[in-house]
Amino acid sequence: MTRRSGVARRSGVARRSGVARRSAVAAAIVVLLSVLLLPAGRAAAGARGASVSSLSLLGPSVSLLSQTPWVETHGMFQLHVGLAGALPADHLQVTVFDQLITRTAFEQAANGQVKDYAFYQPDVAVPALTADPHGGFDLDLPVNQAAPTGDQFPRVDISESSGVFPVQVQLLDQTGSPAGRPLTTFLIFSQGTAKSQGYTPLSVGLVVPYTSTPALGDKQQLEPPGASEANRLESVATGLSASNVPATVVASPITLQALQTGAATGSATDRSALAALASVPSGGQDQIAPSPYSQVSLGDLSDYLPDEIEPQLTAGRQTLQGVFSVDPGDQLWVVDGPVNASTVSVLLAHHATKLIVPDADLTPLSQEIDTTFTHASSLGFGGSTLSVYAADAELSGDFTRSGSPVLAANILLADMAMVFTESPGEAHARGMVAMPPAEWSVSPQFLQTVLAGLDHNPLVSATTATNLFAQAGFPLGTRFLSNPAPTPGPAAASLSIAAGQIGAARQAINDMAQILPSQSSELADVRAELLIAETETLTAAERQSVLDSISKVTAVVARAVTLPPNTSFTLTSTEGQLPITILTTGNLHPRVELRLKSQRLTFRSFQPADGSCQIPSEGVEVCTLTLKNQNTTVQVPVETRSSGVFPLDVALYAPGGSELAGSSRQYTVRSTAVSGVAIVIIVVGLLGLAVWWVRDLRRGRRPKGMAPAPATEEEVTEFDEFFNQDPPSVGGDGMSPSAAMGGPIDLRDETRD
Repeated sequence: MTRRSGVARRSGVARRSGVARRSAVAAAIVVLLSVLLLPAGRAAAGARGASVSSLSLLGPSVSLLSQTPWVETHGMFQLHVGLAGALPADHLQVTVFDQLITRTAFEQAANGQVKDYAFYQPDVAVPALTADPHGGFDLDLPVNQAAPTGDQFPRVDISESSGVFPVQVQLLDQTGSPAGRPLTTFLIFSQGTAKSQGYTPLSVGLVVPYTSTPALGDKQQLEPPGASEANRLESVATGLSASNVPATVVASPITLQALQTGAATGSATDRSALAALASVPSGGQDQIAPSPYSQVSLGDLSDYLPDEIEPQLTAGRQTLQGVFSVDPGDQLWVVDGPVNASTVSVLLAHHATKLIVPDADLTPLSQEIDTTFTHASSLGFGGSTLSVYAADAELSGDFTRSGSPVLAANILLADMAMVFTESPGEAHARGMVAMPPAEWSVSPQFLQTVLAGLDHNPLVSATTATNLFAQAGFPLGTRFLSNPAPTPGPAAASLSIAAGQIGAARQAINDMAQILPSQSSELADVRAELLIAETETLTAAERQSVLDSISKVTAVVARAVTLPPNTSFTLTSTEGQLPITILTTGNLHPRVELRLKSQRLTFRSFQPADGSCQIPSEGVEVCTLTLKNQNTTVQVPVETRSSGVFPLDVALYAPGGSELAGSSRQYTVRSTAVSGVAIVIIVVGLLGLAVWWVRDLRRGRRPKGMAPAPATEEEVTEFDEFFNQDPPSVGGDGMSPSAAMGGPIDLRDETRD
């Protein structure tokens, strides 16, 4: 049974493969026939300049190339569209629907699901459409005015005061059936400006990111952007500088640094982009927001690398100032998320008073409202006085809509106008933030369309983030962080793993900064590389590669200054000089700290030619020196405390930092000199010995008459005979004199004593 089942499965696969092949062949035949049967019509359409493709295998479609951003009171609403897969027998239908009332209905319409009543629906044969000289077709809809002679579309009558109207453009085949999906865009209509109608326009703070993913070269240093990316950045910069619409630019310093690298190596595109950017804030309209140097979360730095916060912020500010010639300040921050307690703590510590964050990072409003919330709130965080604007989630979603950038930009403009029409009669100012998601790369076409649509917009007034807070007045309500302590994501986890290596690299760079001159290019390079290594968009392998590159450079610098091998010094006097030699490779002119220590030496204060010395404690001397030659000898004055052989510990340090690798030596000092104390002791000893000798000699010579003369031999014999004889009775006890005295008496001994 298993074998038969296998055969059956194989037969089924064969049948399906055969069907697929036959279907593919049939489709190819249809395509070929279509091309052969319809060449004349397409040729004619091509001659008219129309962008009707010969055939679209994806089916007929309509794309938006440009449109009129709004119509005030009356005017021409022009749609410039491209047609793909349209046939000469097809018609193009334009439908205008009733004004939208809610943002929910707007979102449905933006997705092609329009449920309102259609009050305008003409159609025109494709060959009769007006071709645009630049390609595509122009659909001119006269709003509240008579149609020009020969215009294909009749008048559009709108009596409402102001509103947003869905507009659909649909291809119809010769039977009147829809061919492909319709194009849905919006007509923004106003009966005059908001101010002329007694209304306050909606203030919108447009946030424009200027960023690019950093590229690393073979030497693990920041590389200029590629050609296509450089062109995109140049177009974005040109669009910003050419517009009169205020915006808040969040420029990535690491991206600016990459452009500077490209400009320095001769890239005209990078140089042009920097020149265009430099003029952005010159008119005082645009605002430059502060940013850390690399693309890293301040909250993650606070959690894993707190010592790296200041280097990131300092380098970021210096780079922004170098390009824009303005100080971005530190009071207003635009954070595209995620925002947690650590992030807010860092910003508060750096004097932030205003924040713009994604709406999802804040808790919902406590009060229920029927329209879009268009005010700033207080951020409830440890008694802080932070004001916060939550970037509108629906506006953020408009940046990333599928389709052409032009269509997405016009939907964004219509969405802003939709918020105005929700409650146009409010007397106080209303404001909101349009900020793209973090992962979005700005399209030049999108940006130019939005900036053009906001220029003198009758319902929406663009402004900078700072002015948005100023117009908002007192914050309404209090919102809190939705997730103060989130679980670390992959990027944060990867950064935490590398935290130890990054900290060690920072210490090595700090030591290197003390050794090398401040203007050293090597020092600037490794500092930038370490900040790049903290970028959260890097892979673990890329980060490790950058850290390895830093380690190689710092190790070379640390080994560039050494001490000769162990040697010895001989001092023949109690005071002398020890010649300490320091060796240097290359032409670095480094600064080092020479540390000397010995328990048997007393160091004397002196001033070397290129440095200074201090004696912090007995037996220790520290000298800070600038080495201008490859061999530098320092004559260190010392005084010995005793003679003999003893060690001298010598080491090189980065000034105020760590000991340099392989630079610790123990030299030998031999002292043959006799100290003054020893001489005094010797003299005193000799004098004492002399006095003792003199006194001993004086005791040995007695004056005449002071002792009897020595006995003669005869006298000794007589005395011996007398005392050693044994008479019967001598003395009262009958004992002999010698026995009474305990034994024989030798007068010779007595005489010697």
